[in-house]
Amino acid sequence: MLDAANNEKNKEPVNVEDSLHVLEGLETETEHLYEEKMNLLNIEQELLSRINEEIQKRMNRKEELVREIEELKRRCEGLTNVLNSLIKEDAFHQPS
Repeated sequence: MLDAANNEKNKEPVNVEDSLHVLEGLETETEHLYEEKMNLLNIEQELLSRINEEIQKRMNRKEELVREIEELKRRCEGLTNVLNSLIKEDAFHQPS
């Protein structure tokens, strides 16, 4: 029991200078950790922003493709109608 109590006393700073040194070390470590946290938060924000930009680009491209497909379908339908009219007209003029 006495050894445990002595070990605890040995772990504690012996004088004010040691206490200040430990405090400064902890403050420095805390500042570095805070800076690292801020850097990681900034990186996270940048990555989220880039992901959102990419999502928006792909959504825009999808919408553009949907519009292009609709336009192509209308054009194909119009061409089909023209072709059907020509076939009917040709069949009407064929001798029986």
